[in-house]
Amino acid sequence: MDCWQQIKQQLRQRLNAHDFSAQNSAISQYQLEFTPDSASDDVLAWLKGQCCYPQFFWQARESATQCVALGQVNYFTELAAAQAFLTAYPMQQLQLVGGLTFEGEAHFYLPRLWLEQRAQTWRITLTLSADDQQSAVEAFLQGLSPPLPLKQVQTTLRLETQNYSENEWQALVGEALAQIEQGHFTKVVLAQKKTYRSDTAVNPYDLVAQARVQHADCYYFLWAQTPEQVFLGASPERLYQRDRQRLITEALAGTAVSSDDPQQTEQQQQWLLQDRKNIHENRLVVEDICAKLANFSQHLDIESLTSRKLSYVQHLVRKIAAKLYPDADDSTCLSAIHPSAAVGGLPDRAALNFIATRQNFRREWYAGTLGVMSLANSEFCVAIRSTLLNQDKIMIFTGAGIVAGSVPLLEWQEIERKAAGILLLFPA
Repeated sequence: MDCWQQIKQQLRQRLNAHDFSAQNSAISQYQLEFTPDSASDDVLAWLKGQCCYPQFFWQARESATQCVALGQVNYFTELAAAQAFLTAYPMQQLQLVGGLTFEGEAHFYLPRLWLEQRAQTWRITLTLSADDQQSAVEAFLQGLSPPLPLKQVQTTLRLETQNYSENEWQALVGEALAQIEQGHFTKVVLAQKKTYRSDTAVNPYDLVAQARVQHADCYYFLWAQTPEQVFLGASPERLYQRDRQRLITEALAGTAVSSDDPQQTEQQQQWLLQDRKNIHENRLVVEDICAKLANFSQHLDIESLTSRKLSYVQHLVRKIAAKLYPDADDSTCLSAIHPSAAVGGLPDRAALNFIATRQNFRREWYAGTLGVMSLANSEFCVAIRSTLLNQDKIMIFTGAGIVAGSVPLLEWQEIERKAAGILLLFPA
């Protein structure tokens, strides 16, 4: 009997021992720890083998731990309801996965199966509720499959549509600059969507595996509510990380070129750290985040300006730490911070109204936030540098912050560089 058959057998034993007639607790959890047969086993490969939905993959930027959520016990479309659910079970350390779309729609769920990979140790958690039927959970366990090997993505993409041509984009940037000059807002983040078709089917799990190799120091995520539509990405940007009342966030805004040429990259870094327009853009995001945090924080610490280098671009970044008041929870933090000026604009209302009325598509999960939420600690990324796979269509999203001094042509070149970085995942 292989490792995965043993796990299924042990989970069935826990299930058979569970008293479904008892009403002592609405939520029960059973945990197993094990070491896979092969040191090369990967939770992403395991997720690739599963046919149950929803599915969620998560690896935080500064963590080697990889997490997978499969199936659902509870589902929440209101942030307040998700927070209230966690608060109702303070002793069980429940974790919800999901997040908020750019427009603020909440999607959180309590997974049926939660799998964590820490080095060679895997921990699997099966969650049951008082409303569950034993036969339904048995069918879920029966459907679990062994991992499938991760493979190199090999396909050719053909550009089908882009929401803005170069001329249309520059005209939109010009419109935004006119609004800035008239004092309607000081910053707005505009977005582009390109739709491609591939000559062969693209596997989303292979794509995330490739992103982990090609785009270091990022958040890696995959969110699939159905097999037909999968949202995934490798984001450099943290929304926030919370450990009880300690919260860490960042202002990531301001962009320059990064390349394989060390000398050019260094020159661009020095230029970026001294460029008034980019420093101004970053400062606006710092001020926005701090103003929002001030309403429920005892004090704030802002670190010095530095840069973060990626494989294709580099950004200005300032880290911000907050000590939260005791009654501040994730519902408070998410509602206040998202969307920040790094992806929306400043002031919020005017910038978001411009986006809603002048942009020709809804962003939905692009520039939304995804992560893992619990009472004790939580972490969310900003869902940028992302791709939506919709059957045979591949949609790539990019954005650029527009402030006084922005040059329309340079903003076009910036979103093209960002798109090129994502396209690196699709070698012909």
